[in-house]
Amino acid sequence: MSMPLPPNVLRPIFLFLMLCLPVQALAHAEFRGSDPVADAMLPASPDHVALQFSEPVGALSLTWRLPDGSTAEARATGAGHGLDISAPPNGGEGTYVLNWRVASADGHPVGGALVFSIGKITEQTTGAANAASEVTAGALNAIAARFAAVLAMILSVGAAIHASFVAPLARRAQRIARLSSRLAAPLALVAIGLYGLDLLAAGPGALFSPGNWRIALAAPRGWSLLLMAGAALLSIPGHSGRKPAALGALTLGAAAMAVSGHSAAGDHALIGQIIMGAHAAALIFWIGALPALLSSAMEPDGASVMRRFSDLALPAVLVLIASGTGLIILRGLPLPVLAASKWGTLLMAKLTLVSLMLGLALWNKLRATPGLETNPSDMAPRLRRSIGAEIALGALVLLLAMGFRLTPPPKPALNEMLYAHLMDAQVMVDVSVTPAPPGTTIIALSFMGSDGNPFEPKEVTLSLSDPAAGIGPIEVRAEKDSAPDSGALWHSPPVTLPSPGPWEIALRVLITDFTQATLRGELERFTSP
Repeated sequence: MSMPLPPNVLRPIFLFLMLCLPVQALAHAEFRGSDPVADAMLPASPDHVALQFSEPVGALSLTWRLPDGSTAEARATGAGHGLDISAPPNGGEGTYVLNWRVASADGHPVGGALVFSIGKITEQTTGAANAASEVTAGALNAIAARFAAVLAMILSVGAAIHASFVAPLARRAQRIARLSSRLAAPLALVAIGLYGLDLLAAGPGALFSPGNWRIALAAPRGWSLLLMAGAALLSIPGHSGRKPAALGALTLGAAAMAVSGHSAAGDHALIGQIIMGAHAAALIFWIGALPALLSSAMEPDGASVMRRFSDLALPAVLVLIASGTGLIILRGLPLPVLAASKWGTLLMAKLTLVSLMLGLALWNKLRATPGLETNPSDMAPRLRRSIGAEIALGALVLLLAMGFRLTPPPKPALNEMLYAHLMDAQVMVDVSVTPAPPGTTIIALSFMGSDGNPFEPKEVTLSLSDPAAGIGPIEVRAEKDSAPDSGALWHSPPVTLPSPGPWEIALRVLITDFTQATLRGELERFTSP
């Protein structure tokens, strides 16, 4: 690739790239709690079960496992950012497990299990319901198939743009373009089928089942693969230099990449999709046209082809950087949050490869293109290796982008907490709950006597309720911090509060062996600095 990048603008371009060129950055759906809460001991079977998430989800599979080991399907209806699930069948006393698997708004499957008991515990299956994007063979197969389908579309559409706006395709480039356009549709179908297996966590035997395809095509990522196949087919006339077909294929390919993924979810989904569409269009041109450029640059008029390519390359790179900047601003993830996450590590690897591509592009512009005019026999092999390396790096960039399926983006640290100051004639206590519910929280307590000096109770028990949601009381026993200098600080073990509240708290404090105080109040929501 070749670009007219003067040295005095190179440094700002790299600065913007390293700081602002993200893949979309909205986290996958995150489990936020349940009713009944995980590990609850209930006197009777609940009339319904609810799961709460950080965004709307669609149910993929819901299965009850009853105390006797038998299983039964569960039915669910959407309710805001959660699911209302039918009550379990009557299996008598014992431990019940709801195995659930849902798809978030960006198409990623997440799963977990909710465990509670009625009357008694019959097996060792305690633990909160944890949701995570599984790294399984099915997920890896779906990623590999999608990578192949996306790459075929990009090569086909990129060749059409090159033929229509830069130079006619050389013979080798024509063969690559034809092969890519013919493979795009079957590869997309394979990717859709494997995506369905990934969503359902099903084995290969379910590949041709109607339910597998119905689930896959109901998700944005499923039908975005169909749009990619359509873009590749539409690009075929563009391989002969027909500009309307090439522009239509580029538009459809960019839209296909924008309708699914993290940019298509959240409160700013429409803006995110528009920005991601521009991002994808620039990416398709940059990576997709490189094989055609490699062939054309070896022709007798290779230097003029490189210059015409540069005229389009600079705007494409600027759009890529600007749209990436817009996506990161739209989602609001600071660099420290990214750097501390596996997702951020993957992103930095991707940006490193992009930086190498830019370095090669700069060398092509400043050294290879002039050298191709003055000394073609010496420079042509070096230029061929440079563009070939750029193509390989571009393919790796796409593969790393597919890898974001395996680890969700981090969430911005929202320093929200619940707080209450409780007191009676004998004791005062500051109560803080972090992070603010819904979700798993830790409750910290700082005690003082009525005289304002630190005070150490003998025993502390908390009771939390959300009367409006009909949740509670949730009983928790606090423990004194083990650090020698902890003073009068106590804390609870992790406790799941499944609704945002407001939460009422009752604190029973054993002051002496014969004296107990009960303090009550309502926890208020604050954002700490």
